[in-house]
Formats: sequence, C-alpha cells, structure tokens
Amino acid sequence: DERDRAHVADNLRLAELLGAEAMTVKGFDVVDEIVAIARLRNVTKIIVGKPFSPPWRFWRGTLVDRLVAKSGTIDVYVINGDPGDERERPTRRGWSLRSYAWAMIPVGLGTSLCWWLGGEALMEGRPPLAPVYVCLIYLLAVAVVGLRRERGPAIFAAVVSFAAFEALAYFGLLSDRFRFDRPGYLAAFAAIMAVGLLVSSLTRRLQSQIEAAYQREARTAALHAMSRDLATSRGLAGILAAAERHAGQMFGCAITISLPGASPGADARLAVRQGDPARLPPASPDAVACQWAFIHGRPCGAGTDTFARIDGLHIPLATARGTLGVLSLFAAPQAQLAHTERRNLVEAFAHQIALAVESDNLAAQATRAELDIKTERWRNALLSSVSHGLRTPLAAITGAASGLVEQDNLLDPESRRTLATTIAEESEHMAHLVRNLLDMTRLEGGGLNLKRVPHLIEDVVGGSLTVLERRLAGRELRVDVPADVPPVPLDGILIQEVLVNLIDNALKYTPPGSPLEVRARSVGAEVEVRVADRGPGMEADEREKVWDKFYRGAAQAQQTGVGLGLAICRGIVGAHGGRTWAENRVGGGAEFCFTLPLVATPAPV
Repeated sequence: DERDRAHVADNLRLAELLGAEAMTVKGFDVVDEIVAIARLRNVTKIIVGKPFSPPWRFWRGTLVDRLVAKSGTIDVYVINGDPGDERERPTRRGWSLRSYAWAMIPVGLGTSLCWWLGGEALMEGRPPLAPVYVCLIYLLAVAVVGLRRERGPAIFAAVVSFAAFEALAYFGLLSDRFRFDRPGYLAAFAAIMAVGLLVSSLTRRLQSQIEAAYQREARTAALHAMSRDLATSRGLAGILAAAERHAGQMFGCAITISLPGASPGADARLAVRQGDPARLPPASPDAVACQWAFIHGRPCGAGTDTFARIDGLHIPLATARGTLGVLSLFAAPQAQLAHTERRNLVEAFAHQIALAVESDNLAAQATRAELDIKTERWRNALLSSVSHGLRTPLAAITGAASGLVEQDNLLDPESRRTLATTIAEESEHMAHLVRNLLDMTRLEGGGLNLKRVPHLIEDVVGGSLTVLERRLAGRELRVDVPADVPPVPLDGILIQEVLVNLIDNALKYTPPGSPLEVRARSVGAEVEVRVADRGPGMEADEREKVWDKFYRGAAQAQQTGVGLGLAICRGIVGAHGGRTWAENRVGGGAEFCFTLPLVATPAPV
C-alpha cells in the first residue's frame, strides 16, 4: 500500500544521503534480480532484512532462503528490523463486493450451460452429463475469474462451482454426485481452485510488468522530449521555458525554477527565473526550503523528511560543478511525490535541466572568453599599429622642429617655410590618425550616434576636398555630381570623414600627379558614390580584405597608417544602412564605392 511505499522511499533516500546508490529494478523474481545486480556490480556482501512470511507459504521458502541458495560465493547478512515492526503485518487489500459479484457471472453462465445440456439429455432420453465435462466447464469459468488478478474472487468462484456442481447432481442432471471417498473428485476440486489461484497470480504479475513497461516508456519519452527541446532552445530563457512546460505537463503541477542572483557562491540569494514568483514569496516556508535545498544540495519539502509540512517539493539543480539552482513543484499529491519511481523521475528532470543550464553557462563563458581574446588582440594590434603609424610623423615633426630651433640663424626664409610646412602636414596626418582611432573606438563600442539631416552630396564632397586641399595640390581631380541627385539623410561630419578616408587612401597608393575622380549618382532608392584612381589596382582576393581592420596589403608596406581608414568607412556607411565594395577599373586603377539610402533606415543587425 501507499504507507509501505512511502516507508521504502524514506529508507532509499536515507541510503542515498549516506552515500549509497539506490536502484529500482523490474523483473519477475526478486531474488533473481538481486543476485543479477550483485554479480553485475561485483558485490561481495548482501544485507537483507528479516522477512515476515505467512505459515501457509512454508512450501515456497522465505526470500532469505532462496537468496542464500542462489547467491553462490556472495555473503548474505540477515538483520532484524525495528522492534515496532514485529507487531506490523502486511496490510490486506480491501475486498470489493463488485469483484465477488462479477465472479458469479462466469460460474452462473457455466451452470446455465450445464443445466441446459443436462435438461436436453433427459428430455431426449440420453444419459445425464458426465462429471468430468462439467468440471472442465467450471475450470474454464474459474480461469476467467482469475484473469481479474484477484485471488479472493477466484477462490470464491471455485467454492461456488463446487456448490453448483452439487446442485446439478441433486436435480439429476449429472450421472454422479461428489463423494469424499473418491480421490478423483477431491483432486478435481483442488485443481479448479489451484487454476484460479495460478491464473490470478500470473495475470497480476503480467499486468504489473505491462504497467511497468508503459510507465518506463512514458518516462523515457518524456525525458527524450524534454532533452530534445532543451538542446534546441536558444538562451537561458528558452531553456527555462521548455523545462517548465515539460515538467508541468509530466507531473501535473505548477513549476518554478530559481537561480542565484549576480553574486555567485552557496550563499547567493535565489530568484525565480521561470514560473510564478508569487509561489515563493520572500521569507515564506517554501522560499526558506528552496534556499536550503540550494545551499545543502539536497531535496526538501513535501514527501521528504526536511520541511515535510510545506506545499512544495524543492529539488536542487546539481551538476559536477555544483548546485546551479532549484526546481520547485507545487500542488502535486504528496503520495505521488513520495513514490520512489516518481521521485526518481523528478530528479532525472532536474538533472537534465541542470545540464542544460550548465551548458548555457559554459557557452556564455566561452563567448566572454572569446570576446576577451579578441579584445586583447585588438588592443595589441592597436598599440602596434599606433606606435608604427605615429613613429614617422613624430620623427618628421621632431626633425623639422629641431632644425628650426638649432639652426634658426643659418636657415633662409624658404628653408624655414619648408620645415614649417613639414610640421603642419605631419601634424595634420597625426590628427587624422587620432580621428580614425576615435571613430573606430566608437564603432566597436556601439557609441556611434547618427545625426541625420538632409544634405546635398556635392556639399559633403566639397567639405572633404577642403580638408585635403593641401594634399590634393598637383593632382588632377574630377568631381561629377549631377544636379538630379536628391538630398540624402545623413550625418554630414561622418560621411565627410568617409570621403576623406577614401580620397586619402587614393592619394597614398597612386603615383604622384595621377588623376582622381569623385562621382555620385542616384540609383533607385539609393545614392551611389565612387572614388576612383589610376593606381595599380587590387588582386581579386583583396577586394574584401581591404575593408578589414589593420589590413595592409603588399603595396601598402611602404605607406604610413594603421589600416583603419577603410574599416571605419564600412562601419559608418553600414550604420547609415548602406553598402561598401571595391572593384578594379577598366584601363587600370581601382574604385571604392558606397551607397546611402534616400530613406533613413537602421543599420542591419
């Protein structure tokens, strides 16, 4: 009964707390399963409780007797139970009047059949029915009653069959009556009763095995479905939602999942991350029990020995790395939670949830570690590039300034002008480098706030040419912006910086005096801008690489800079919702192109 099941469950939990492994095994014979598990686990000693066996089962032997006979080289120790257990006896299953009434139906049908056959024989002048045929009919009736798995009704059906047999003989429908001096009749009656007992026992055992198989299949299917959903869920929120859904459906109760807050460790306070937080109000008994389960890593609540009077059952989400949280079940029948197999299923669900949460935590840690590695690489590359990019202009400025200071009396006005020009140009170069570094920092940190205002492209192009006016001296520059190009919503300062970087890039990697072109045109819902040169062009595999941070091709080895200009251009244009690409020109040279939408759109994610 349920009391015995709860007692067994308590003993198994106590064994687990003491370090034992509790197992539930299904089989046809208890002794055979115990010996099989012992041999599978290389057990050398078996401890078994002293059994209570009714006197009428002396022929079968006790569990200890059979265990000793089959244990072989394994030692068997028999221990006595608590003194109070000696007064306890197995609770008998309550009998049902309906079961006994149902037992009368097959016997009544068999009796009716015999009555009809015997009456027909008498009316036709034939001999009465032979007792052996009647016994077979009643044997079948008792076997049918035994299929209901109840021994009492089967024995009752055998007794009623004997009485009906005598009634048929009394009315002359049988050729002979039951006589105690004939062993054959006693054997027939005993056989009928034995068949009823045997069929009921075998049916009960078979039905138990079938029910156990169905339960195992249901548990396996539930665990498989939850594992599949947990594996395909994205993020911690998806994992917890899937866990709550499957656990709630399986156990038919409300579910909450609590995880620690920001402060790690066993003393961290739990917060409900999935489910109704109202079921765990602060300072409530269930909240205290939930925190206790997290700290001690042991189940508590309904169906356990700790906090047994509260409503919820709290199972820690434990892994090899520690306890990650607590799974709480509310409003489930306490008897159901106390059942060993049910508790094992709850703990299996909790283990699957814990593994999924741990996997998500590890993935988050791996992502953070990868981000830290990338950040460190970015920092190292930035320091290396900055030191390289600043070395040349600093050296030029230092040399020019030293010449002005040390040889001021020896320099003519033209030489002084040349040195001053060098200082101005290299200072401008350094300022441009610092602007690029700041722009890239804003792009990487997500701090780029666009101030979009409708601008004419020709005005933005003119502003960029003004910035580069000194460096463009001696270059043939062609600007082609048709009058039909409409105003574009853009951040004028940032797009001007894009054009400055593209033109500066063309100035660096093309021969002195070679022509440059800046063209713009309206293409559908976009405005396309191109900066073209007549330099050496690019290899096919470089057309995308040139937009990467710190990329410097073979042709750039002799040029100053850190390789951020084009990467900044792509970032700014992308923030406007545009595109960037590069291609070679017919007849030699390269074109660096970008588009800007005529309708302000957010940057693609």
